[in-house]
Amino acid sequence: MPQSNQSSILRYIQGYPENIVSQVEQLITSNRLVNWFESRYPENHTIKSEKALFEYTMAIKNRYMKKTAPLSKVSTTTKYI
Repeated sequence: MPQSNQSSILRYIQGYPENIVSQVEQLITSNRLVNWFESRYPENHTIKSEKALFEYTMAIKNRYMKKTAPLSKVSTTTKYI
């Protein structure tokens, strides 16, 4: 896996403990990450775009939190304040 692709994958787990990050790095360098993921989670989800994620989130919101204000944004990235 190219270094830039590995870095982009690791950004999603940068807040995890070092032992988990190192395990993921080992899976990446040995080209076993995809196989591990597929064995752990054999069913793929159908959310493939920001729009699909927004629609999915709105359906959950409307089902459980009907009286709250509409969502203004749904993001696939996590930013901690």
